Amino acid sequence: GKEGSVESYDLAIGMNEKKSVPIPAMFQRVLTLGSPKTQVRSMAKITFDKTVMAIYESMLEVWEEGGGQVRRGGDRSRESSATIVAVHGWDVNTTVSDFVYDYLLLQFGIAELSEPKLLQLLATSYRLRKKSKRSKLFALVCGLTPPVDERGRTVHALHDRYHEDALNFMVGTYSALRQEHGTGRCIEIPKKSLYYAELDVALIMAEEIFYTETDKELQSMADSIRNMQQLLVAEKSMLGLDRRNAKHQVGKSIPVVAVDALLDMWTTKWTGNVASSLNRYKILFVASDVNEDGSLSYREFSTAIKGLDPNVESFTIAELFRGCLRSTQGGGAEIDCNSFAYHMTRNTDYMAPIRW
Repeated sequence: GKEGSVESYDLAIGMNEKKSVPIPAMFQRVLTLGSPKTQVRSMAKITFDKTVMAIYESMLEVWEEGGGQVRRGGDRSRESSATIVAVHGWDVNTTVSDFVYDYLLLQFGIAELSEPKLLQLLATSYRLRKKSKRSKLFALVCGLTPPVDERGRTVHALHDRYHEDALNFMVGTYSALRQEHGTGRCIEIPKKSLYYAELDVALIMAEEIFYTETDKELQSMADSIRNMQQLLVAEKSMLGLDRRNAKHQVGKSIPVVAVDALLDMWTTKWTGNVASSLNRYKILFVASDVNEDGSLSYREFSTAIKGLDPNVESFTIAELFRGCLRSTQGGGAEIDCNSFAYHMTRNTDYMAPIRW
């Protein structure tokens, strides 16, 4: 039987926090044993970092095995500003909590061991959120902390699948960042669970990820990345035997940027762009709802899309409309506002969201 109520359990017990921290709703749903009777002990930082990275690596494997890829600036079609993107490697119903829970259950074998470890992981993530970028991002995708913009203000205008899409973006971006390196991986210091991207690779990736941004915005981001750079003295264990690392000699200083810092910067930027795009599409929906019935017919939808892109192909309009219909609750032949805003933000460049 359940030992206690997961709804009322406080993850921040003993952390000197001003307010209680409930177990996120997504994890309340998957816990089978209830909450523990005693306080959850926090992990050591290095143990937490290695555990979270192992979870990310597991997700990355699924992503890449499924043919997952993120869209780059150079991939855009010159004939149309719309790019239909399938999200590969992920089941459409997979949640962050499912993935994390299943990973730990696989590692420990039984829920009596994995569930306390899960709560320990969540509690540690919250405790370290202001001291570690990895903790901050894990707390974000697990629903422990609200998404914020570049000024630290809470972003409210987001969709129900935000946490899954944020994780999707992070894993896809990390995958692309690794593949951009000549060796197909970032520079790693295993004992400390630290990962670095070469500075020139980080600058290239920033421009490709945020290809819809203005030159001024891209320059500002490049300056921020340069300000985060460190000089890492190359060790043999980092370079391995791969000949593609020949340009780096043991003892030579390599300009690098911490991967956690890059993912934090990019995810924050991505979050703001998604919120902005969702809002613009909702405004467009209202303007396109000619008969004001709260939904868009195919004719109304087609007119709206042609207003954004006069050269759009008919099959693209049909594909986008079908995608919106799949997200619309209640079925029918017309789409609602939230489904329209979500699907269009996720699958087109019209409102200049960054690539997914």
